[in-house]
Amino acid sequence: MKIEGTGGSNGPTTVNVEDVKTTHAAATNNEINDPFNDIKMESTLVTIESGAKVKGDAANRVLTDIHGKSNGQIQNAGLSMANSLYRWDTTKVSSQPVLWRKTKNTESGFVNNGEVDIYGGSEDNNLAALNVVYGTVSNIGAGSTKKAEIKLDHGYGIYATDGSIVNASGTTTDDSTITVTGKYKKPTSNAPTGGTNGSRPDDSTPTGSNYGIVGISKGRVNYNLNDENSIDITSTNTTIKVDGGDSLNGAATATGIFAKNDSADKDKVTVKYDDSDLNSAGIELQNNGSSASSRGVGIALVNRYANGNGGEITLTGRAGTLGSNAATGNNIFTKENGIGIYAENSDIKLTSNDFTITTNDDGVGIWTTDASNVGKGSALHSKTFNYNYNGKTDKKDLQWHLLAELVKQMLRTI
Repeated sequence: MKIEGTGGSNGPTTVNVEDVKTTHAAATNNEINDPFNDIKMESTLVTIESGAKVKGDAANRVLTDIHGKSNGQIQNAGLSMANSLYRWDTTKVSSQPVLWRKTKNTESGFVNNGEVDIYGGSEDNNLAALNVVYGTVSNIGAGSTKKAEIKLDHGYGIYATDGSIVNASGTTTDDSTITVTGKYKKPTSNAPTGGTNGSRPDDSTPTGSNYGIVGISKGRVNYNLNDENSIDITSTNTTIKVDGGDSLNGAATATGIFAKNDSADKDKVTVKYDDSDLNSAGIELQNNGSSASSRGVGIALVNRYANGNGGEITLTGRAGTLGSNAATGNNIFTKENGIGIYAENSDIKLTSNDFTITTNDDGVGIWTTDASNVGKGSALHSKTFNYNYNGKTDKKDLQWHLLAELVKQMLRTI
C-alpha cells in the first residue's frame, strides 16, 4: 500500500489523522475526517512516498471509519500497525501446495520516504508518531530533495516492539531526520478550537520525557513465533534530535535511541549506530531549549529484569575532535547531566577508529553495569573513545561509571 507522493498521478498526498469533527481544525463548513481513516489496516506494509505527508493531532485521533466502526488505530499514535494475520505465500514452488503462513515482520509496518508530522502531546501524555508490533519501521532519505522526516512534539518518534525491525537511513546530512521537540505548537492554519488541545497555548520550553527511537523486544503480543522476542535498531546517517523537560530523581528526559531486552538472548537485542557520512552528531540532545535540569541519554540498552541478557551496541563514527563541545565535533552530543551511552550487561563494539561524546556538567561518556564489555571484538588496541567534558570546573565528569541502580530503575519504567 502506498500514500502517493510527488510524481504520482494525483500529486503529493497529505493524510490527516486528526478527528477534525472533534477539534474543529478544518476549513469552515468542512469538518469531514480524512477518508484515509476509513481504511482498516493490519499486517500491511505502507509506504509514505517522497513528497507525501502524514500529519495531525494524535491526542485527538480518528478511531472509527465512516460507518462508526473501529479502524484499528489507537489514540495517541499517528499511524499504528498490528500484525496478527496470516497470508498465502506467493513465492511457492509450482510443484508444492500453496502455503498459508504468518505475515513476516518485514511485510508489515511503515516505510517513510516523506514526512510524518504528529503533534498534540504534552508533558503527561506521550504520543508515538509511528507505532508497530512485530513489524518494520523504516525512515529512508535519498538526498536533499527526497527527505524522510519524522516530527513529534512529545513522546516517541518510532515505537516498535515484539520482534520489530527499525531502520533509519540517509545518504547525506539531513535527508533522514527524527525530531522530538518537547514543545507543542498550535497549527497556524485551521487551529483547533475543540478537543483536548482546543484552548491550549504553545509550549514555551520543552517538557516531558521524549525519545527518538524506542524498541522493546516483547510485551504487547504473543504470536508464538521464533523471532518474536527480539528488537533490531539501525540508525545510519540519520540525525536524531530530542529535547525534554526537567529530570526528576535522575530520570532521562531526552533519549536518542532506547532498547529494552525482555528475556531475549543477547544477540536478539541489537543497536547499530553510524554517523560516518554526516557533518554533525547523529544524536543531538538538549540543544533546543532544554533546561540545565534536563537529562539526555544518547543510546540506552537496558534489561526489563535485573541480571538480564543485555544486548549488542555497534558504533561507527565519523572522525570527532578531541576538545570540541560542538555537535560538529562529536558523534553523540548531550548537555547537563548527559550520558552518551548507557548499557546493562551489554557488548559495546567500535568499528571506526574513534568515537567522540560530549556532555556538560555532571555528565558521563559511557556508563556500563553488570558484565558489560566495551571494545570487545573491536581490535581495542587500535580504537579510541574520546570524551569531551564541557562543564564547570567544580562539577563532576566521568567517562566510565559503574553501578547505576537509580538510573537503571528509571530507564526500566518505559
